[in-house]
Amino acid sequence: MLPSCRAVEIVKNIEAELFKKYSDPTLQDKPKELEARGGALYSTAALNVIRAIYLDDKSIQTVNVRNGGAITNLPADAVVEVNCVMTRNGPMPICTGEIPSPAKGIVSMMKDYEAQIVKAAATGDYQALIAGFIFNPLCSSDNAGVELVKEMLLANKKYLPLFAKTIEAL
Repeated sequence: MLPSCRAVEIVKNIEAELFKKYSDPTLQDKPKELEARGGALYSTAALNVIRAIYLDDKSIQTVNVRNGGAITNLPADAVVEVNCVMTRNGPMPICTGEIPSPAKGIVSMMKDYEAQIVKAAATGDYQALIAGFIFNPLCSSDNAGVELVKEMLLANKKYLPLFAKTIEAL
């Protein structure tokens, strides 16, 4: 189990309450708990994106998309958060050029970790998954990375059939 802290416990409790409310098919109002957990404006942003795509309004919004050359010194298949023109065919990334140095180093490193984890998920490679977590600079220690992977696999086992044997052994 990962080290616990007050903030983690608060968020877990809020999310448990939210999931309980979301299971009610008669729920029509936005639960107040959303404001307490942070990200209160994400629902508004999501609705704006849906509206813009549906109306093909060509508005510019910031979303996560396949890079496709929007950031020229990152791989085309990397996921990036950039300004996009919203069309009925989805968001069209606006080319922003290169990430300046020294920011490029950390961003490239994070994209490498993301690619490692995606590859591990697509192949069921447990060791590659562990490596993707423990070499990530946002992970506090090797042990924390291993525990995070175990906790994630156990919590999501029904969605991870490629890791079924690994999960059984945990």
